[in-house]
Order: sequence, then C-alpha cells, then structure tokens
Amino acid sequence: MNKDNFKLDGSAKNKINHEFSRPDDTKRVNTAGKRPAAPEPRRAPTGVRGTPPRRTAPTQGSRPKRPAPPQREYPPQRPEQPAPRSERPVQRRKPSPDQRPLTPQQGTAPSKKRRRPAPTRYIPPEQLPPYMQPQEYEPVPEPGPELPKKRKKHRLAKLLFRIAVLGVVVIFLNVLFLYYRGELWLNEPRKRDYPVRGAVVTEKLGKIDWDRFAGQSMSFAYIRATSGTERTDNRYKENRRGANGTDLLCGYYHEFDFGKDGKKQAEHYIRQVEDLDGKLRPMVKVTRSGLYRIYAPKKQDVVKRLQAFIDRIEEEYGTDCIIQCDTDCYERYIEKDFSEYYDIWLISHFTEPEMKEYGWTLWEYNPRVRSAGYSNKKKYYCMSVFQKSRSLGSFKKDFLIDYEE
Repeated sequence: MNKDNFKLDGSAKNKINHEFSRPDDTKRVNTAGKRPAAPEPRRAPTGVRGTPPRRTAPTQGSRPKRPAPPQREYPPQRPEQPAPRSERPVQRRKPSPDQRPLTPQQGTAPSKKRRRPAPTRYIPPEQLPPYMQPQEYEPVPEPGPELPKKRKKHRLAKLLFRIAVLGVVVIFLNVLFLYYRGELWLNEPRKRDYPVRGAVVTEKLGKIDWDRFAGQSMSFAYIRATSGTERTDNRYKENRRGANGTDLLCGYYHEFDFGKDGKKQAEHYIRQVEDLDGKLRPMVKVTRSGLYRIYAPKKQDVVKRLQAFIDRIEEEYGTDCIIQCDTDCYERYIEKDFSEYYDIWLISHFTEPEMKEYGWTLWEYNPRVRSAGYSNKKKYYCMSVFQKSRSLGSFKKDFLIDYEE
C-alpha cells in the first residue's frame, strides 16, 4: 500500500500522535486492582477529508487480494503491574484542577487564579432608595380553631324567654314591696298554734286610739318607758293611761345601754314607772344599735352592768325581769349567764327559733306590722307570741304580778 494515497486530516493526526507519542509518566491511569485493557486497534477515519478514494469494483473473474494492514512503528507500551495494596502510598487528598497535567491541546498555558469577590460596601438604610427601604409588617395572626356554628333560635322562643324573665322580676319586686309594707310575712305563725299575741309600742306610732288598737287580735302590750340613764319615751304616760282603759295586759320595758352603769339605768326606770301592781313583769331589751353594731362591747362589762340592772329591779318590785334579745346578743352575752335563770324573749324575724336550742318563752316574729288605731301610718310596730299551744291563763300566771286565780 502506498503511503501517498492514504492521508489523514489534522484532528485524526493529532489523536494518533497523542496516543503514541505521549510519555508514560504523564498518563494518569488508575490501575489499582484492575487489569489494564488491551489497546483498541487504530482505524482509519472515514468520510473526512484526506481519506483514500474508493476503489472501483473489480471485473468479473479477476478479484485482487486485500492488502495487509500496515505495521505500527510505535506500538503502545503496556503499563507495569500495580504494586501490592500494602506497599502503595496513601493518597492524602485529590490534586486540585490547577495541579493536574495539561493535555497536548491545552499546551503549557499558565493556570488561572480564582478571583476574589469584590467587597460589599455597607449603605445605611437612610441612604437607600424608597423601594429598598426596610418595611415593618404586622404579624398576621394565625387562624384559631373553628367554633361550631350556633343554631339560630326561633324568634318566638326568644320572645317567650324574655316574657318569662320579666314576669319573674315583677313577682320578686311585688313580694319585696309587700314585705316592706308589712302585708306579707313568710314565717307568721298560725293563730290556732299561738293563741296569745301581743304588741310592742313606742312613740313612733304617734297618738294611739287604744280602743281600736286593742281590737287587732292581741292579748297584751308592752310600752317603752325609758332608755339609758336619762331618756324617757315622749308618749309613755299618755300610752299608759290609754292602755289601762282597755282589757289588754300591759307592761313597761327599758332599752339597755351597753355603755352606761346598770344600777343607774334601773334607778331611772323605777322613777318613771313607779308602781307595777296588776301589771306585767318588767322587761329589759338587750340589742346592739348605733355604733355598737360595728363595735361589740366586751362580754364581761355587759354581763356585769346587766346583772346590776336586774338585781336592782328585783329588789324594788320583788320579781325578776324578762330579757329580750336577738340571736346575736343571746350567743354573746345571755346564753351562759342568764338563760337558766330568766325568761328569754327572743327576736327572730325570718325563722322560728328552736325551743331546745334557745329555751325561749316569748318570740318576736314580725317587726313590720301596720293596723288601724294610730296616727302615724308610715310607722310599724312589732308583734310577738307566747309559747306554742299555751293559753292566756298560763301567760297570766307566768307574767302578771300578784296574779290570783
């Protein structure tokens, strides 16, 4: 085969020169643990410039022989066998791209250095344009759990509910008004259970027509006479004369002052009342009023003064006193020192007191009673009853002074 008829182009020639002329020390072949592959046979490129012209088809009967392939002048050298694994050098790190050997196409051009990024310059927010100004955004609240939808009530049901509430309010106001007027009382005892009843009268009622007043289903009346060491009821004498002209059993009482001497209060009572023949036993009212509702006096002082008052009354009239008190004063001053020796007139306006607990003889159940027979219609008087199922004869025997059957 003639060499002049077989020409190669530039790219093929460079490839052949690279394969056969490159020294072994520049090849980077990783032959660790692998068997080197056999080199591929060189083939002449086809379809490019410099290829040999095609031969014409031989004539029939004469077929030329195929020329033998040219021998390679520079056959590639086989790489040496890799060393054992234990004798290989340890590869610490991979070489960087700049340290890798260059290919023939790249030549010996110097390696390119990496550019450092340009330093950023700080610009204060005031110098930024308006569209780059930082903006504050309000945090969007997270949606909460969806509540179940309420059913729409019917208008008629709402109207009926409002009418019912209004009716309850009106009834409550009526009950309160009747209670204030004294026309309604929740714990009023029945007359057949408590036949003996009586009233407590003061100057607040004004002028009293005792004939009409005595006809209000009552059996006795107590009239206030004195209070403290100096005060006397303004209508005491007038009420005493009027009550003596009726069939009522009359008695006179004293309002005890916690801060005054008990004996002096008894002397004041004796001077005003004088004789008590045929009258009810004297009564002393022990209740806190005024500043004493806030400040409770000491028990020792109250007991001492009250005992002095009772002793002086017994010395004068020869009979003991009746003590009227509410539940508060009973528990503070009366229960331990007086309840076993004297009759108790207990004040309880909302419930009937237990007989075993208090041992009462008389019970004041209503402080707001109004009736005909007195001039000041805006004022009220108190009503009390004798012990349950006891007759008028028993009442006279227990409370009337010098009573004879």
